[in-house]
Amino acid sequence: MYNKNWCVVILAAGKGKRMESDLPKVLHEIEGIPMVVRVCNAAEILSDDIVIVVGHKADDVKTTVLKSKKVRFAFQNEQNGTGDAVRSAIEYFGEDVKHIMILCGDTPLIKSKTLIEFAAEHEKGCFDVSLLGMELDNPSGYGRLVKDSLDNIMKIVEEADADEKQRCIRLVNSGIYCFKKEFLVQSLLKINCNNAQKEYYLTDLVNIAYLQNENSVGYHVLKNHEEALGVNSKKELESVRQLFADALSMA
Repeated sequence: MYNKNWCVVILAAGKGKRMESDLPKVLHEIEGIPMVVRVCNAAEILSDDIVIVVGHKADDVKTTVLKSKKVRFAFQNEQNGTGDAVRSAIEYFGEDVKHIMILCGDTPLIKSKTLIEFAAEHEKGCFDVSLLGMELDNPSGYGRLVKDSLDNIMKIVEEADADEKQRCIRLVNSGIYCFKKEFLVQSLLKINCNNAQKEYYLTDLVNIAYLQNENSVGYHVLKNHEEALGVNSKKELESVRQLFADALSMA
C-alpha cells in the first residue's frame, strides 16, 4: 500500500546491552524473522515510505533488512535519545508527507490493524501528536501519561523523572506515536536534555504540543497491550516468542 501522506520511522539504532549479545537487538528473530523486519511488515499497510534509524552495527542492520525490504536508512551518530534519533530522519520526510508515525524496532507483535486504526484516529482528530497508550496493572519501567483536570494528556513523565504520585499512574506510553509533520519538524528543535538520563526525549514534544493548544494531544488505548511489548533482554525475547507461538496455535 502507498499512502503519500504518511511516512513511517522505525527506531533501530540502540545497542541493546541487556541482550548480552553481539547481534544488534532488532535483528534477534521471532520464528525466523528479525524483529525489525516484523515491524516493517506491520507498517507497510499504512505506507511503503519507511525510514529506519540505525546506529549500532548499522551495516549489519541494513544488510539484513534489505534482503526483504525496500526502505531507506537514517544514521544516528550517537545514541542520545529518541528525540535525537527522529531528528536524524527529518531530511527523509518528503514534501507530500503530512504525518509521521514513529515505531520501535523491538516491538515485533504490533499488528497492522492497530496501526491503521491509530493513524485514522490521529487524522480524524487533527492532533499535532497522538499517543498509543496502554493500561497496565504494573506500569513499572514505562513513561506515565499525565492528564489535566479535563482529561487532556498534558505530558509524559519517564519513570526516572516521576514522583511518587506519578508512578501510580497506570496509563503508560507504548513508545508508538503519530505526529503532524510540520509540528514534529519545528518542535524537535525545542527539546533539551535536562533530565535524569541526559537524553533528548521524544516524549517532551507532548508537553510542547499541550502548552500550544491543550486539545492538540490525542491518545488511543491499546486493547491488547502485548502488541506493544518491547524486547530489551533475553528473558523478554523468550516471553515474546512464546506469545507469538501461542497466538499461532490459537489461529
